[in-house]
Amino acid sequence: MSLIFAIKRGTTARALRLQLAGGISLEGATVRFQMRLPGGPTVLDAPAQLIEEGDPEEGIAPVLGYQWQPGDTDVTGRYDAEFDVTYPTGRIESFPDPGFIRVMVGESVEDIA
Repeated sequence: MSLIFAIKRGTTARALRLQLAGGISLEGATVRFQMRLPGGPTVLDAPAQLIEEGDPEEGIAPVLGYQWQPGDTDVTGRYDAEFDVTYPTGRIESFPDPGFIRVMVGESVEDIA
């Protein structure tokens, strides 16, 4: 399953968010956001945030997020992205699973002029 997130070149104000399935506990976990051109090397590997921890017993799903930084969206294109969660045990899980978040960085008016 692939999700689509569209953003214009140079935009940093709108965060990318991903709600996980209920029943997942991320207590004590760390999160990274990674992005690459399809089939290419990683072009972005940065700390991400656990925006909402959720409550697995209540079936409330956690929400992961990445706040774009200057330079992250400077190059137009279509990218594959994911959140990598490292649990306190050292085990790693990637989201979404299966598939990727398709990040589409589009041209701005400045690009077309």
